[in-house]
Amino acid sequence: MLDFYNIRSLFPASALQFQYKIREVLDKELASNINAWWGKNQFPKEISNTLKSVGAFGNHKKENKAQLDYLEYGLLMYELERIDSGIRSIVSVQNALVIFPIKEFGSDFLQKLYLDKLLTGSIIGCFGLTEIGGGSDPSSIQTTYTKSGNNYIISGKKSWVTNAPFAEISIIWAKEAKGNNISGFVIPTNSKGFNLYPIENKMSLRLSPTANIELDQVTVPASHKLVKGSGLSSALSCLSQARYGICWGVLGALESVYEDSLLFANSRATFGATLSSKQLVQEKLTNMVSRHTKGMLLSYQLSILLSQRAATNQQISLAKRENARAALISARNAREILAAQGITLDANVIRHMLNLETVDTYEGTYDIHTLIIGKAITGQSGF
Repeated sequence: MLDFYNIRSLFPASALQFQYKIREVLDKELASNINAWWGKNQFPKEISNTLKSVGAFGNHKKENKAQLDYLEYGLLMYELERIDSGIRSIVSVQNALVIFPIKEFGSDFLQKLYLDKLLTGSIIGCFGLTEIGGGSDPSSIQTTYTKSGNNYIISGKKSWVTNAPFAEISIIWAKEAKGNNISGFVIPTNSKGFNLYPIENKMSLRLSPTANIELDQVTVPASHKLVKGSGLSSALSCLSQARYGICWGVLGALESVYEDSLLFANSRATFGATLSSKQLVQEKLTNMVSRHTKGMLLSYQLSILLSQRAATNQQISLAKRENARAALISARNAREILAAQGITLDANVIRHMLNLETVDTYEGTYDIHTLIIGKAITGQSGF
């Protein structure tokens, strides 16, 4: 494992053992086929079965069903994204954007109805906040809800919804039609008026099925409202959970492209010497190790802050901003080192690079996180 500063020596033995086990299973069951599946834009049952087998959908250890702590969860994200960002994305949505809001904001009724099924992966959920006209500005939400007796009527459109093509339930955020209050609802995807439009021809996150959603006067029982959460801050708190997973996950992708680059550079001869002996190549490799090391330190400290309930959204933004961009730049550098081979699926680099173009953008772009941090520093909004 890449760990230039021996940061993992700070981790508990149980966390290290957990990471080893996850890596062993993923390497054995998924690694050899991942490029072929990605190239064919397939999401085979083998992936889902493996994720269920390691407890990834429910954020728990397979042996005793104990919930993962923040460090263990981060290491799970690391290992999943080392295989593929799309796989990590599927799991992030299930844990951070579906299970978390139901646990945090859902009634006892909703928790009893859905949590066990979500935790075992027997049902999959999705999260609808983003809209075509909003993008990075979720406050401009246009999807609305209206109270009608013991039901709510919801209408609107959501875009780029991860997991939507195979999800059984969705967490949909909507604005009160005659007011500005934003609330979340748990909506079965087979509800009348709930229409899915899968997004085809993606050249990034091809193993993470995505769709646009149209809600045409969907009737939702009042019991399916997330009654303990209200306002945009509730929805954004879910995104903070997801961003934490990303800050670890992208480091797994960075390790993967680094390993491919080093292997290629050591085996390829040019101008009478190995590629790895060239100064410019060594600089690229050194920069990858440096970015990975700094990212590990950021993520590990963030896991400690979260476990102490002391982390701020702005600190999470910093880790997501820095690590996602570091992984993307490293993947681009790796593609340069591998030259022509770098654009084929004979190696993992082009797949990671294209995936990371999306990961750098979603859950808040580099620029948006810059403004979040900037506001925290100056007290002034630059949005």
